[in-house]
Amino acid sequence: MKKSLLFVTSLLSSTVVFSGTMGVVREASTHQFSPYLVAEGAYSWNEGTTLVFQDQNLSKHTNGWGGRFGGGIIRPVAQSWAINFEGGLGYYGQPEKVLLDAVSVSQQLYGFDMLLGGTYNYNKISLYVKGGAMVENKYVVDVQDLDRLIQGNLITGVMRNHKLETQLLPEIKVGGIYALNDNLGLTVSYLRTFAPVNNGHSTYNISANSNLINVYTSSYQTAPSINSFLFGLQYTFA
Repeated sequence: MKKSLLFVTSLLSSTVVFSGTMGVVREASTHQFSPYLVAEGAYSWNEGTTLVFQDQNLSKHTNGWGGRFGGGIIRPVAQSWAINFEGGLGYYGQPEKVLLDAVSVSQQLYGFDMLLGGTYNYNKISLYVKGGAMVENKYVVDVQDLDRLIQGNLITGVMRNHKLETQLLPEIKVGGIYALNDNLGLTVSYLRTFAPVNNGHSTYNISANSNLINVYTSSYQTAPSINSFLFGLQYTFA
């Protein structure tokens, strides 16, 4: 009876030791790759997107508010360092909307980006630098009221023109995260894409008196550089 009791006790002790060992291994494996999701509000401005009209009797409006939703993977490589891969889809506002009598022209910017970088962790704060590229899109819509543009009722109705201009641009994103708990953190960052000088410049020549509806006179029709401040929440699946 004593031998049987001793055998059971030894078996239970081995089980406890084995379970503890497996716990450490499992913890290391689950933290080798940590996926995350991030939702950010954004305020953006651009360099190069300009609508130029001969007729100066117009009003211009801008709206830089937008947002970005993304996700990625973090892989620790040292005690305080990690590699970070991220992809996201963002809307970067309406850089310019022009109203001119019977014509309105608006532009909107959005894009998909992929980034790779490094993260440094110190207590509850993480700082990161990421670089990559964005497929940036500039969506242009102009609406023309022909009844008002062309006098004499020779042509009536409304004409709408839609144009999508896409370009692959290099991008950098720098920022930081403040951990609220093990999974959730506050994020603040700055994002920039780099386009050639004068990208996005469009010239319109519109005159109701001469019955000239809409003429593009510039060859710069590609997407502009974007500057954006972002702020939001990141959830990491630890």
